[in-house]
Amino acid sequence: MKKKIFLAAICMVLVSASLCLALPDYTISVGPNHESSFSGGPFTITGNGYNFDTFCAETGEFQNYGTLKGSIDSVVLYGTASGHTIVANSGVAITSKTIGLYDYYLDNESSLNATQTEQIQQAIWWFQGQSADPGNIYSDGNYTGTVRNIMALNLWSSDTESAATAQQSMLIPVTTTTTSVPEPSMLILLGLGLGGLAGVRRKFKN
Repeated sequence: MKKKIFLAAICMVLVSASLCLALPDYTISVGPNHESSFSGGPFTITGNGYNFDTFCAETGEFQNYGTLKGSIDSVVLYGTASGHTIVANSGVAITSKTIGLYDYYLDNESSLNATQTEQIQQAIWWFQGQSADPGNIYSDGNYTGTVRNIMALNLWSSDTESAATAQQSMLIPVTTTTTSVPEPSMLILLGLGLGGLAGVRRKFKN
């Protein structure tokens, strides 16, 4: 009986710990000056303390508007340029040209029209090796702005980061590197689990 109680307490702690690692939610919607017939950005993303406009880092991954899970990384995970082909841990870095152009966009987005934002998205795909050179005014890569910490926001349909749950990866101007935020209720559950485990241990000692 004691063994069963002890095992149950351990299971409770493990379950609580896994729940505490839930990925934060990000809501994706149409961004400003978006060309309605264009499948790329800009998009607006809110959640986890963020509210910013952004672009896709991939051409072969798609996502629906709405809420998805997100993890922040220095590389784009899973997506490739050929449809929905998935490469586990592909780890495509955000290039310096992408960073410069996105930085420029964030500094000047209020003055850009739909044609320009579409050209910026096409240039970003080119810089990330996702398409051919679009030959537009932004594809030379000679753009800079306020130097921000630009990373990849990899989006998932659940808390499990896998090929089956992979969605689009977006650019994100990082203000924090936190990718998993423990929710208060999850912390309480973890605390109860640890407390229960400690209580069982004391009972066994006595």
